[in-house]
Amino acid sequence: MGAVGLVLSGLWANRLSLLPWTVALPPAVWFWQANPLELSHPDRTTVCLLLWSVLSVAASRAWLTDDRQRRLARSRMLWKTRTRWRTAACDAGLVNRVGEPPRLEALAAGPTAVHGQVRLPTGLAVSDLELALERLASGLRASNVAAYRDPADASMAEIVIRFGEPLADVVPWSIEPMLDHHVGVGVDADGRTVRVTLLGQSMLVGGSTGAGKSGLLQILVGSAVATPNWRVALVDPKRVEMSMWRPYVEHFAAELDDVVVLLDRLLEEMDRRYRQMEAEGRRLVDVDDRSTPPVLLVIDELAELTAHADKKLASSIEDRLRRYLSLGRAAGMSAVLATQRPSHDVVATSVRDLVPQRVALSCATSAQSDTILGAGWAASGFDGARLPRNQPGTALLLTGNDEPRMIRVGYIPDSGLPGGESEGGNRGRG
Repeated sequence: MGAVGLVLSGLWANRLSLLPWTVALPPAVWFWQANPLELSHPDRTTVCLLLWSVLSVAASRAWLTDDRQRRLARSRMLWKTRTRWRTAACDAGLVNRVGEPPRLEALAAGPTAVHGQVRLPTGLAVSDLELALERLASGLRASNVAAYRDPADASMAEIVIRFGEPLADVVPWSIEPMLDHHVGVGVDADGRTVRVTLLGQSMLVGGSTGAGKSGLLQILVGSAVATPNWRVALVDPKRVEMSMWRPYVEHFAAELDDVVVLLDRLLEEMDRRYRQMEAEGRRLVDVDDRSTPPVLLVIDELAELTAHADKKLASSIEDRLRRYLSLGRAAGMSAVLATQRPSHDVVATSVRDLVPQRVALSCATSAQSDTILGAGWAASGFDGARLPRNQPGTALLLTGNDEPRMIRVGYIPDSGLPGGESEGGNRGRG
């Protein structure tokens, strides 16, 4: 890349931050030319520069929203990667006999990492790339570089260039509608957005107080509420954690008697859907039909229901939950069950085994982690008790038959929630 191309690409990568300064330039130029205060040349220059700076800072504060700042950071990462790649590859000795380095293709930036494809020139193999990863990271001024061979093409590899540790930093997030019934909940160790589906797929969330449970629930509930045709039923015995969503959900229950009524109502709806599927000869409900939209039941906190002093009532609620979870998938009805007390008296094994998606946040003991993820995972190295307790939102996510993977749940500031400015001090971080 030539000098002119380097300058132009740098300007383009920083276009969002340069725009406010550009917008503020015409008033400063007018002041210089008009000189309305009839100042001397030195004073006019000083005041003109001061005016430009003040207007630029004011415009930047108004223009550079959190979303634009994230886009700007990603543009800068891409620019740094593209401009440094050739030099870094050559310095790492990653060239063939004629001095040709690997070529980057299809680059995209996540919150803290750049992903793309590397096409190796004739004479180089993926094993050569793997041996040069540390030198590449040094040349790119990145914290880490990882490469994965394309199983279908020996001359191609997927590359992940990390600038910083994504799981060590708070990940700013915002509530957005679901995309194809999938919700972005945070990032993984490669800086990629982690998406989960709530369409017929229930989720169990557990961790110690302050581990980030409420933040994850805010994302899930907010995305469901923001998605057209989704229906949300919310159970919040504490009446505080999720209270800001009460005006936006279809059903809300706090008292145990009301929870029983709500569960019975949902089970009646489920039975109706099964009768409709039987009549139509279908195996799965049509969630695009306005009469059978997706339904999400969110319970925070599960211990208030299943470990209640009234054992008979707690048992009846658990029985209803078990039936809802076992039959909900085909009917387009799912649940998110959350607890700060992940123990066997709160989360029965028969309930957990009906939930395919599980999130273990920081836990007090390995036994609590296994209560969420399943027996044996802690002994295999996937232990919520080993997660850093000073990083709320760091979690182990288990989906399907894969191994759990470490993620960092996104953080939504109070201003990003309903009534955020007025309720900002009331939101818990459980």
